[in-house]
Amino acid sequence: MQPTSPPIPVSGPKSFSRNFLSDVVIDYGPRDVLSRLFLKADTQLREQGVNVSFVPFDELVDLNRRNADSWRPILPIFEPSISGLEEENGFAVVGRNSSNDVVYAHACRLYTLTRCTLKDEIESLRLFYSDPEHSRQPGEAMTVTAPAAASTTGRVVFIGAVWYRPDVRKKGLMQMTAPLVRALAYTRWQSDFAFSFMAQDLVNASTAVKARFPHVEWDVSMIKTPVYRDGTLRAALVWTNAEEQLRHFQEYSFSARPQIDLIVEKRAAQQNG
Repeated sequence: MQPTSPPIPVSGPKSFSRNFLSDVVIDYGPRDVLSRLFLKADTQLREQGVNVSFVPFDELVDLNRRNADSWRPILPIFEPSISGLEEENGFAVVGRNSSNDVVYAHACRLYTLTRCTLKDEIESLRLFYSDPEHSRQPGEAMTVTAPAAASTTGRVVFIGAVWYRPDVRKKGLMQMTAPLVRALAYTRWQSDFAFSFMAQDLVNASTAVKARFPHVEWDVSMIKTPVYRDGTLRAALVWTNAEEQLRHFQEYSFSARPQIDLIVEKRAAQQNG
């Protein structure tokens, strides 16, 4: 049996900035592919001046509120006080530049659906709240007609709270962060299905393609949710399954990038030596 991944703290000092590689254990998935993926993503991000680390959820929430001018409010999924989010079913990461300023954020949450479908979980607002009747705001609701939601059960992971500071948005960081975060989630939970909600303007900008969500299904109606309290936000259910994720990990890990690959090989040799 492989060792269990160390818990990700849900509270702690604001200066928690240890590189994520110090806390990663490969519990599930192909070890050779994932170990290379983590090294490759870290190497590419460092080449862009970004150091990724796990952070407590309260830091993620605070960061979101302090950057409201460039980041929509995150969903209640990542608010531990109302969502049931714990170290066993979620994690958050941020990327810091050389000045220790946060320029990137991302988070994941696991749901184990054995008695209901994903559609049930979303429309009941259990996706958001541990006690929906107590926590939901007046008029708050979700409706889903995306076909996959009605048939999806098992271990599903919501991927969200994604933010890139405006000055780094043209650096192509998504090509590195998307496989990194998916792989962190997969090796921790061996999920069957990963999904998110994506607003129409982002779908139109090909963000789903860039983020490696091969399936885009309409409709998710987000009615008076924290993302848009004054009305309804139309979004797509974007998703990928385990087989597609593993293929993505393989492609990213072993795609030829000669200069990066030399550094990755050197780092791998140092780790194994």
